[in-house]
Amino acid sequence: EDVKAKADMESELKVAKEVQTMLLPPANLQNSHLGLASVVQFAAQCGGDWWGVLDAKDVNGSPVTILMLGDVTDHGVPSALITAAVRGGLSVVGNWVEKNAEHAIDPCWVLNHLNRAVCDSAKGRLSMTFFIAAFLHQSQKVRCANAGHPFPYLIRPGDKGGKATLKNITVAGDPLGDKITNTYTEYEELDWTKGSRLFIYSDGVIDPGIADESDAYGRKQLRKTVQAGAAMGGQGLLNRIMDERKKLMSAYPQPDDITMVIADAKV
Repeated sequence: EDVKAKADMESELKVAKEVQTMLLPPANLQNSHLGLASVVQFAAQCGGDWWGVLDAKDVNGSPVTILMLGDVTDHGVPSALITAAVRGGLSVVGNWVEKNAEHAIDPCWVLNHLNRAVCDSAKGRLSMTFFIAAFLHQSQKVRCANAGHPFPYLIRPGDKGGKATLKNITVAGDPLGDKITNTYTEYEELDWTKGSRLFIYSDGVIDPGIADESDAYGRKQLRKTVQAGAAMGGQGLLNRIMDERKKLMSAYPQPDDITMVIADAKV
């Protein structure tokens, strides 16, 4: 009976992983204004990382793309259930934005809505770091808000083939789910012109989970790889990061979920 129970559990977890994968966008996604590439690698059969994208329009009918990445504390089934709640919250956000277009360009409004969703689902037992970027394609701007998430990189190509520049987007706030009374009001607006690139990631990319971190793939290595690969295609750069991380970390089990998303401006 124990063997059967174990087999049933493994089968159920496999189905849960398949369902969770269905809640994610395709690994490579294109629209008229944005090219997206991603990598998602769970540390267990289910994970606490999630990313999503929503196409919308502002009050003038101009196109807006909303890009999000979240990371629930811990991983496994409980964390996966919170990501499902957030994905459901995104559907509600999409309906509201369609009817109230002024929300499409306000990433803080989205954070406030999703904070309530996480608080209602997790009841204070789990929280979720979250980054959101609203791309205003007509005005060539991007508005970024952050709820305790690792700071992303904005990459711009160098002049006349020179070295690409990297900027940390350092706007910050408390993780979602900490308190239902938390209010998110601050976002950072940046230029988003052709050739611009946004790199966002979960902390599993640089969280070694080992006692001796001298051999780990850390923030310095990540920044160096992102800058060196600025001219590469999005998926190629993500694969390089995973390969370099694997070289350093292959002797250790993966302690946390890994998610990375690159957004490239087309026009």
